[in-house]
Amino acid sequence: MAEALEFSLDLGAAPKEYERALALGPRNPRLLRIYGRFAVNMGWTDAGLAGLRRGVSLDPLSRNQYRALGDALSNVRHYDEAIAAYREALTIDPDDPSTHLNMGVNYFLLGDYAGPPFRRGLFEVTAIF
Repeated sequence: MAEALEFSLDLGAAPKEYERALALGPRNPRLLRIYGRFAVNMGWTDAGLAGLRRGVSLDPLSRNQYRALGDALSNVRHYDEAIAAYREALTIDPDDPSTHLNMGVNYFLLGDYAGPPFRRGLFEVTAIF
């Protein structure tokens, strides 16, 4: 319900529904990932990153958990930490083009315009299109 409210832009009701959902399922990695993304986007960085990190700790074999953490860290300009999260995602799924691209963008934002992850990320994703 919380995610539906978020996507319908009912941002007044969504936080209450996320609180309710988290009370019912505090160990649900998918819920923690969705809530973490929402909280970071709302500007509640500490709560969002805590949720995402908890989700990773509960489901350490999920590429999606690490990638969501990397995306959130990138959004708050913690590029080195984002790259580390993307590297973890790539240990699980080394061929995921989106993770390569996102990691490459973070290298670019750090000013590393020639690093191998940057080149690989862009080339793999543009080859799909």
